[in-house]
Amino acid sequence: LNTLLNAGYDTSSQKIGLSLSYGEVFNEDAIIPPYVEILPEPTAEISVASGKTLTMNAPKSDLKITGDGTVSFYEGAVVNAKWFGLASNALAAENSTALQKAADSLTNGGSLILPGQTYQLDDGISLNNRTWVIGSGSVLNWKNGTGTFAGRGCFSIIGTALDAISLPDLGADTVLEDRQI
Repeated sequence: LNTLLNAGYDTSSQKIGLSLSYGEVFNEDAIIPPYVEILPEPTAEISVASGKTLTMNAPKSDLKITGDGTVSFYEGAVVNAKWFGLASNALAAENSTALQKAADSLTNGGSLILPGQTYQLDDGISLNNRTWVIGSGSVLNWKNGTGTFAGRGCFSIIGTALDAISLPDLGADTVLEDRQI
């Protein structure tokens, strides 16, 4: 990776592909430049060490992201919450942590995808500015019956049970859609 980043490519005319496989560990802060396209292999998994930050483009296919460190995607990224461990069969605390880590990865805004399943949660989720939450058939059930999305985001929740989601005080520029298809 360091060889790739220090190679001095002309970024104005070409993109570089970076293949990621299983067990990539980032023990130091790392910035993968925007001209590098992330190409995860089918079983790709990366881990970011506690206290460290990895900044990169969002991949166009599945990638498992683990570790206690921070992942930050560039502006406009499309991030699937399942990359961080969101799963319909996971415990509510695990799903809340995974969903918050996915939301936190969109530090400069982007889209957070919730695959169409039912998820148990136990904590509210805070969103960064300019973050879209997109779900098709997704249902979020808070363990104690109440939960919230806090912050200022945009929601396009299509075919989703909106009564399972509390969206208080989102601000005047928030778009909330409930379209059944």
